[in-house]
Amino acid sequence: MSNNEAPRSGNDGAGFHIVAGSGGCRAMLATIGMLLALFWFGIRKIKSAGGISGGAIPMVFLSAGFDVRQILKLAVELDFQSLLDFGEKIAWVLIDHYSGTRRKGDPPAKGTFKMNRFESWLHEKLGEGWPKHLEYWTMATDVRGAQILLTGGGVFRREEGGQFVRITSVQPPLGKSICATCTVPGVFMPVDLPLDDGSSLKVWDGALSWESMRPASLVEEFYNASPGEIILCDVGVELNRFDRYANHIWKLICGGRCVPPRGKRSVNEDKMLVIQPAVMSVRTFEFAAHSDKKWLAIMEGFAATVDALNKGYRLTDAQYLEGRALLDEFNQLVRDYKDAAPGTVSKKTEYLLTAYGVI
Repeated sequence: MSNNEAPRSGNDGAGFHIVAGSGGCRAMLATIGMLLALFWFGIRKIKSAGGISGGAIPMVFLSAGFDVRQILKLAVELDFQSLLDFGEKIAWVLIDHYSGTRRKGDPPAKGTFKMNRFESWLHEKLGEGWPKHLEYWTMATDVRGAQILLTGGGVFRREEGGQFVRITSVQPPLGKSICATCTVPGVFMPVDLPLDDGSSLKVWDGALSWESMRPASLVEEFYNASPGEIILCDVGVELNRFDRYANHIWKLICGGRCVPPRGKRSVNEDKMLVIQPAVMSVRTFEFAAHSDKKWLAIMEGFAATVDALNKGYRLTDAQYLEGRALLDEFNQLVRDYKDAAPGTVSKKTEYLLTAYGVI
C-alpha cells in the first residue's frame, strides 16, 4: 500500500464526508493519524471535509490540496504557542465576565490569548479565499449556542431542532473562520465575523453547540449525507483525572457556556464510521508539546482508525493484519526507546511509517 496519492473530490456521487471533532491539540494530531490510516488503506474519495476546534486545522489544509505528509510535517514542527499573543490577564477576563456576560448566561467577552499571529500564519500557508481542492466547512457558535456554519458559499445559522438559514452570502475570511472555531471562551478572544450589512457577529468555539464535540448531524442536514457516508473522528473529553477536575472547576468559575455541553448525538450515529482515539500523550492545550509526544498522539489516531475500519468491515484480512503488524512494531519501538534521547521516537516512527508506505 502507498500513501503518495492525494485525496480526490467525490463530486461524482461516491465518497465520504469526513468530520473531525474538537479537542484542541489532541484532536488536531489524532485527526492526522486518522487521515494517514484512511489514505493508506485507499479511502481517498471525499465529498466534504470539515471539523471544529483543533480538528478543523488539518482538515482545512487537506481541503486546500496539501498532501497528508505535508500536513504531518507542519503539525509536528509547529510550536502553536509561538503563534499566540497575550490578551487580558485571567483576573480581568473574569472580572469583566462577572460584571456582565456571566449574569446573562453568555460566554466571556474577553480572553487571555489573541490569535492574530495564528490567523496571519494560516493566511501565509493557505492564501486568500476558501479551499478549492475539497468541499470544506467549519463551524463556530453564537452567543446563544446556535451553530454558525462557515463555508465557501457564505455563513449559515442553525438552532437546535431547526434547519440551516443563510445569514450572509459573503464568503467568510478563511483564517478568521479557523480562529473562530478554536475560540475557547475565556482562553481566546472571541472572533467578529463580518456580515452583509457591515455589522459583525461575535462567535466562539464550535464545540459549544448542543452537539458538543461531534457535530455529525451538520453534514446530514447541510450536505444531505447518508449515515453510511460519514466518517467521524472524536477524541472525547480529557481522560486524565487532573484535566477532568480542572474542566469542572473552570465550568463552576466561568459558567456553563464556557465548556462543551454533554452533547446530543445524531440518531443515526450507529450507522456511521465513528473513530474514537484515546489520546493520553498530549493534552488539549499543550501547544508546545515535543515531537515525540505529538507522534504518540498521531499514532493513537492511526490505531483507533485501524480498529474502527476493521469493526466496520471496511478492511480485508490482509489489510488488517498489515495494520496490526505496523502497530505492533510501533508499540515495541516506543518501549525500546522510552529512555532514549529526545527525538529518537520521532525519527524511529518516521522510518517505520516510511518502510510501510504510510508516508
